[in-house]
Order: sequence, then C-alpha cells, then structure tokens
Amino acid sequence: MIIKDLPERIKQLALQRQQERYNPHDEDIDLELEAEFGNFDWFLTPEGREFWTKINDGDFSPFYELYGPDPVSDFDTILIDFDGVLTNGKINLTHDGEAFREVHSRDLRAIREMIAKGIRVIIVTASDSPIIKQYAKKVKAELIVCREKGEINTSDFGIFGFVCDDVWDLKLAEKAAKVWTPADADQSLSKFEKLQTKGGDGVIAELVTILWQK
Repeated sequence: MIIKDLPERIKQLALQRQQERYNPHDEDIDLELEAEFGNFDWFLTPEGREFWTKINDGDFSPFYELYGPDPVSDFDTILIDFDGVLTNGKINLTHDGEAFREVHSRDLRAIREMIAKGIRVIIVTASDSPIIKQYAKKVKAELIVCREKGEINTSDFGIFGFVCDDVWDLKLAEKAAKVWTPADADQSLSKFEKLQTKGGDGVIAELVTILWQK
C-alpha cells in the first residue's frame, strides 16, 4: 500500500521497510530520514500494528503504515489496454456491419481478483465502443477513453504498471513503473517485458501469477 502525495524518498524507504516486516527497524534509516525530513518516531496502535509517524507539536499523525499484511503487489494501479491485450486485436463484423470482439474468461477472473486484492484496475482505450464500457462495468474496473494515451493524467495512479501492445501506447508506457506486453505485441515495445501469452488468450491471467509471486 502506498499513500499518495508523499515524497518519493519516503515511499521508497517505507516500501523497503514493509518488505522487512517483523525485523527490528534500522536506526540508520531513522537518522537519515530525520536529517532529511524532520522528526520521525514510531507509534504502536492498540491492534499492535506499527506506523511510521511524524511528530507535530506532540501529536502523532500516521504517515506511513509499516507493518501489517504483506503487500500483494508492488503496484497501486494496473492499466490495461483493451484491444490487443484483452482481445486479439481483431474487430469482427457481422453481415449487418456490427462490430464485436472476443475476450477470454480467464482475464475476467484475473481482473476481478486484482481488484479484490486492492489493486486499482483501469482499462484504457481509444475506442468509445459500448462493448468496452459493458466489459469494464462487468469486471468493476475503471475506464478511460482517450485517443492520445500519453496525455492521460497519471498523477493519482501511485506506482502503476501498464499492459499494452502497440506503438500508440508508447508515450503512456514511458510513464509507468513497469510495462508488460503480450507475446504478439508490436516490435516498437520490444524493450518491455514480454509475456508468453498472446493478446486475447489470457494475458492478464498470466500477469496475476507474476504479481502474486512478488
């Protein structure tokens, strides 16, 4: 869990502390923080959970939760491109000219699982298709419709990962802490981590197995 709008230095050290749960806290880190950000101390809640706190006129104000449940993921938010990730990128047309897309049931389960574990999931797409809106509603994910994905405001996403497949996703991908692509993604994204699954075949189902191994 990352609390938004804290200095990046605090986030990094607090995340490190979370990963060291149950170990005695390192006083060198305390001194380093005190010199850089002011007076810090520890506070024990009635439930026995410790908080990193900042003292202000004798009052303890919770600043960052240190111990407690292990974080299920290093990410606050996962962005998922729709076409080419949740689908195979093809748009099928009926004889009446209506468009339809195929999605994998394992991805529905995987997205719901991420949300249940506290990860914010946002589907991003350039298409205003009602099918995509229905899908986002079905899995209880947020939806952003934006043709220029690089212009999406990411300031409230916290630490976020992005699953994408095409060159149009590149500008947004450059802002992400981590990027994954389907096995059949465009070559323009070759520098990012490539999954073994092709678009539409359960990409997100593969991703959650990676996240839960952390």
